[in-house]
Amino acid sequence: MASTINLISEEQLLCSICHDVFKEPVSTRCGHNYCKSCITEYWDTMVEHFSHIQSLKKHKLVDPLSNLCDRVCKKHDKMLELFCCTDQECVCLMCWRDGHANHHVILCEKAFREKKALLTNAISEMKTTENKNAGSVNKLKTSFQQRKKASEKDMADIGMFLTGLVTEVQEGKGKVIELIKQKQKRVDTIGNVYFAKMDQEAAEMRRKRCELEQLLQTEDHLHFLLKNPIHQIASPHS
Repeated sequence: MASTINLISEEQLLCSICHDVFKEPVSTRCGHNYCKSCITEYWDTMVEHFSHIQSLKKHKLVDPLSNLCDRVCKKHDKMLELFCCTDQECVCLMCWRDGHANHHVILCEKAFREKKALLTNAISEMKTTENKNAGSVNKLKTSFQQRKKASEKDMADIGMFLTGLVTEVQEGKGKVIELIKQKQKRVDTIGNVYFAKMDQEAAEMRRKRCELEQLLQTEDHLHFLLKNPIHQIASPHS
C-alpha cells in the first residue's frame, strides 16, 4: 500500500509534458498541472499551428474541415498535438496519459522538425549518390566511346594497310609477269634461232643424202672416186 501511495505521490510531482519534477508549476482550469515553460511552449505551438491553419483557410490552400479531421484523435476527439517516438504515431494528451505515459513523447512540431531534418539529410545523401553514380556512368560512357573510336581507327588502319598491301601485291604480280614474259621472249628467240639452224642443217643433210644416193646408183668408177663419197659422209658440213 505504501509503495502505491509513493508512486501516486511521485506521479503527481511530475510534469506530464517533460516527465520531470515540476519547475514553476501551473494549473489549468481542467485541473492538470504542468511546468510553466512546458505549457507555455505547448500553447505557443498550438497558437502558431491554428494561425497557420487560418492562413491556409484564408488563402484557400487547404480544406480546413478535412485537415482538422486528420489532426483530431478519433478515440478522444482531441487535437493530435504530441508524437510518440516509441510507437511512431501522433497522440493527444489523453492518449499519452492513458497508454503512452512511459514512452518517449515530444511535441508534434518538434517531431516534424526532426523528421524533416532526417528527410533532408536522406535526400541530400540520395542526391550525392545519384551524382556519384551519374559521374561513374559518364566516365564509363566516355571510356566506351573512346574504345569505340579506337576500334574504328584500328579497323580503318587495317583496311588501309590491306588495301596498300593488295596494291603492292598486284604491282608485284604485274612486274613478275612482265619479267616472265621477257624471259619467255628471250627463250623463244633463242629457240627460234636454234630450231632454224637445226632445220637448215637437216635440209642440208637431206640434200647431201640425196646426192650420195644418186652417186650410189652410178657405175662410173672414176666419177664415183672423184666425188669421194666417204669424205662427204665424214664431213657432212663441208
